[in-house]
Amino acid sequence: MKMNKIKIALVCISAIFFFTWAGYGLSFVLPSYKGAYLSYAFAVPQLLLSVVSLFGSLLFVLEMKSKSNRWYLGIPLCIVILIIVITNFLSFSHGKPFLSDPISITETIWITSLTMLAPCSILFFLSFSENLREINNIPIVLSAVISIFDILFFYFALRDIISPHPTLHAAGALLVFFYWSIGMPIIGVCLVTIAIIYKE
Repeated sequence: MKMNKIKIALVCISAIFFFTWAGYGLSFVLPSYKGAYLSYAFAVPQLLLSVVSLFGSLLFVLEMKSKSNRWYLGIPLCIVILIIVITNFLSFSHGKPFLSDPISITETIWITSLTMLAPCSILFFLSFSENLREINNIPIVLSAVISIFDILFFYFALRDIISPHPTLHAAGALLVFFYWSIGMPIIGVCLVTIAIIYKE
């Protein structure tokens, strides 16, 4: 049976979009995680899943290069996932508990990169070959709606930097939580669904 590389690539790409669910599952299975160690319950699976997604995104672009005249629109997602992999690795190498105060520049870049996954997903879905474009309308719309939460997050984060206020900080944290726990998995489900129904 011939291996369908596009299907494999799409499933692999979806991995990073489920990192919060993997973190919740790991912290539930391993209740001994406390305090600073709890952050690693999310950081470790995210590093592993981001590597899998990087492989998938590169494979997808290489395969799509001969199938779509818009294959290059998938490159931004590859770059963002690569940055997530690098910043994760650097955070571990610092030996500092993940996301503990003070937040490092590396972790700031990591958070920013994660928030760029949804906007880059819009371009990624637009890179599909013609036989896939009939099924990418809903994923594009969903990614666009989820990207609105990114814009709102950056707005509240900037306002909080200019004029710190507990309400602004709480609003930003709530938006990030929704984006990581609900928004990203929705995009991940879209990728898996397309992989299931995709035919050469």
